[in-house]
Amino acid sequence: MNVLELAQRHVALKRTSATKGGEYTGACPGCGDAGHDSRSGPPDRFHVWPEDRGGAGGYWCRRCGKAGDSIQYLMDFEGKTYPEACAALGISADDKALAPRTARVRPAASGGFTPKPHSAPAELWREKAEKLVAAAHEALLSPEASGQAAAALKWLAARGIDTAAIERFRVGWIEQNVFRPREAWGLETVLKDDGVTPKKLFIPRGILIPSLAADGSVFHLQVRRLKADIDAAQGQKKYYIVPGSQPQPMVAGDEQKAFVVVETKLDAALVAHVAGDLVSAVAMVSSSNKPDEGCHRMLSAAACILVALDFDSAGKAGWDFWKQTYQTAERWPVPDGKDPGEAFEMGVDLRAWILAGLPPAWHVGPAAMTPRGHRPAQEESQNPAPDGVPQETINEQPTELRPESAPVDSGINTQEPATADPGGAVRPASPSVRELGAILARYPVRVRATAQRTTLLPGRGFRNDEILGRASRLVFFDAACWRYLHDHPEDVIDGKNFSQIGG
Repeated sequence: MNVLELAQRHVALKRTSATKGGEYTGACPGCGDAGHDSRSGPPDRFHVWPEDRGGAGGYWCRRCGKAGDSIQYLMDFEGKTYPEACAALGISADDKALAPRTARVRPAASGGFTPKPHSAPAELWREKAEKLVAAAHEALLSPEASGQAAAALKWLAARGIDTAAIERFRVGWIEQNVFRPREAWGLETVLKDDGVTPKKLFIPRGILIPSLAADGSVFHLQVRRLKADIDAAQGQKKYYIVPGSQPQPMVAGDEQKAFVVVETKLDAALVAHVAGDLVSAVAMVSSSNKPDEGCHRMLSAAACILVALDFDSAGKAGWDFWKQTYQTAERWPVPDGKDPGEAFEMGVDLRAWILAGLPPAWHVGPAAMTPRGHRPAQEESQNPAPDGVPQETINEQPTELRPESAPVDSGINTQEPATADPGGAVRPASPSVRELGAILARYPVRVRATAQRTTLLPGRGFRNDEILGRASRLVFFDAACWRYLHDHPEDVIDGKNFSQIGG
């Protein structure tokens, strides 16, 4: 299998010249067409020459800088090791003519950013924090939990943090305010205003959210306080950081090639819980915080960084750092609400939202099609269908809508979208626009297209990742569909108003 055939599994490419025996261009399987102006035509930053390198073929992306042959392609875009890539291509990994490769990563830092080294809290603080985390975790999940702890469990579940996520991230409950000598936690003595009385270490009641290092040790403690306990007049906020905590970001989930950056640790836990097989989540705690050395190293090697800081003025201001520092970073706020937790409460399918923001290579293969917790096909009929959608409609996966059976160039179609002429007649839409219309008409999927956001909006409970993957490729990576959606008079487009254009 040559590099062109490999690339066409992920993106639609179009022959654009006869250079090196034929040149094909399109969106990059790694960085997609982010930043591409659709008015200038289809994306063309990714180049493939199937007859290059003596027939071995080669590729190069002008944006992310990835380049190589078929072996390197499988390592760059499908995460394979060198032996795995060789095996997939039927090549001996022991062939001395082939030098083992390593995944290529582009230098990502700019603007003179120098990350700070990760520093662990004092040993005594870690010991005390570990005991507090263990006790609070038990208090939250205990069968004899208090009424307030039960209410906390209910609140967490409403935001997508179920028992499995609570256990994974060791979330806990502090029943009463805690006062301890600061020295007992290894903290320096601080005196009250009288200059004589030592201040106590204060830990308020509420939901305890720890940050865990790779070895499982605690390096940061945060408490989400009860609304009744917050005195806004005193400058108190709903999230309280326990003194002695180290301010490094929390990385939730196994290290992946794609990351979602959020503000709160609960949001990071939620993202990792629903899509940890696709992305890692990074909790910054504050939109103004910066990655430390370890986090910066992972982000610099990332193929995609979806920056989902809170959809507010602070989150927007925080975006400047990310776009200047990481070339693979894209602003990707949630489609509804301020953050992933609020979006979950409002019915947003977070996994579909994440998939829609990832480059094309993430929309094929087991990772995209088999989400964690997704039941096998034979059990799918037990799922209730969304309102107004027959159950068989969800389970059907018509071949004409499957990515692998779509025409090679249907994802990058340059034909004009349907528009109304002065006589009121509608000119035929391009095949890709018609395909998107068929998806919206048949499945509970909508698209929000405004000057600020373009977002795929699946119906609550709809988890057909094959259809959502195809829809996201059309919405985000097809020039004709993009123009059609942004020319549409409505901000939210569905199967009922899809053909409404020009009026």
